[in-house]
Amino acid sequence: MKKSLLVLALLALVAAPVFAQEAAKTEAAAPVAAVAAAPVVEAVVVGDVVSVDAATSTIVVKVVVDAAANTTADKTFTIPADAKLTSGEAQITLADVAAGAKVSVTLANDVVKSVAVNK
Repeated sequence: MKKSLLVLALLALVAAPVFAQEAAKTEAAAPVAAVAAAPVVEAVVVGDVVSVDAATSTIVVKVVVDAAANTTADKTFTIPADAKLTSGEAQITLADVAAGAKVSVTLANDVVKSVAVNK
């Protein structure tokens, strides 16, 4: 009987760290899954182009902040290399976008995905 209890006690001592390591692996993996499941927030900003700087890949767009009060603000967008720029059906470059043009800027998680010049 004493030998049986001793064997069980030794087995418990050996097995406990193994179970603790498995629990730690599961807890460490949980935050990664939560980050990967974050939703994509999309927005479309419509306004008039104030200026374009092809050298820095930026565009400044005047947008309406409050239509009732007739207030506007200038928003600067950095255009990544993989953003899609179009005018109608045609693909264009940032240098093709002129001041005064009406544009729709599509963002996903605050990153510009496309700029469409509205004709």
